[in-house]
Amino acid sequence: MGLKDAWRRRVARLEGTSPRLHRFLASPESPYPVLREVAAFAIVLALGAAILWGSMGQPLGDSPVVVVESGSMMHCANGVGPQGNACESERYGRIGTIDPGDLVFVKDIDRPSDVGTKAGKDSRHYGRAGDVVVYQPDGDSRRTPIIHRALFWLQINGQSETFTIEELGLHEVTTLNVPALQALGLQLGYAEALRSMEAGPEDSGFITRGDNNIEADQGPHSNIARLPVKAEWILGKARGEVPWLGLVKLKFSDWTVGTQNYRNAPSDSKTMLLLSLALLLGGPYVVERIARTRRERRAAAQGETAAPDEKVP
Repeated sequence: MGLKDAWRRRVARLEGTSPRLHRFLASPESPYPVLREVAAFAIVLALGAAILWGSMGQPLGDSPVVVVESGSMMHCANGVGPQGNACESERYGRIGTIDPGDLVFVKDIDRPSDVGTKAGKDSRHYGRAGDVVVYQPDGDSRRTPIIHRALFWLQINGQSETFTIEELGLHEVTTLNVPALQALGLQLGYAEALRSMEAGPEDSGFITRGDNNIEADQGPHSNIARLPVKAEWILGKARGEVPWLGLVKLKFSDWTVGTQNYRNAPSDSKTMLLLSLALLLGGPYVVERIARTRRERRAAAQGETAAPDEKVP
């Protein structure tokens, strides 16, 4: 006996013991087919969430998914950038890059060595070398987390007396005004800024930057972060994405908070969102209608076959 037949027999037994449950599981009449599809979808979502939390290693209190709000990680289709009117975004947000409205999965980290850097030419993620990390700027949990690429680890020696960047072969240098660092986006004068803050070895961390930004997040004139990103400030590193669906949250935020994130998102991504929602919400109904039509045709055909032939007098 196949699994399908065994399931049908179990459901049939419910007709006498639990007629309401039997109607829900077996009735072809409206609205039961739609309710079954919604329930199945909810179960799949719950199982998917459990698998996602487990695979990402995030504690239950921390979300394994974030919604990208800005275009700071977008890649330019025309090869022009960084962020600005000259940058034409890749059509439909391209899977494999990070765009406004993307749902990005976030894997937990435990130590700095869990994060690869652009300068270290570690494995490519989202089109370029190095890990993309989600972090709290300056460790402030009240601020919106930032999702940007890790450029290199900046080791601060003493009270900002010297600095070491292993990935670039810089050891105990007294200045960060180095062409290799400026090429990665570090602003001039950052060593002096760290000295004015009396930063010490405990303030060592990652220097980060959005792929579509000119400058690093950390700098003497930055409005993103003052200090390098410590490992304990990192909520996780990005691993995988679901494009477009996060635009629903951005639209809701535009209505309730007054942000402009949805309005500023690429129009082609909004088109793909509408198509995706139509498929997700309308797909189960269409499948059920097709299945119901086939069942009715089979029943009609069986009825015609079983009917006795009429004799001509």
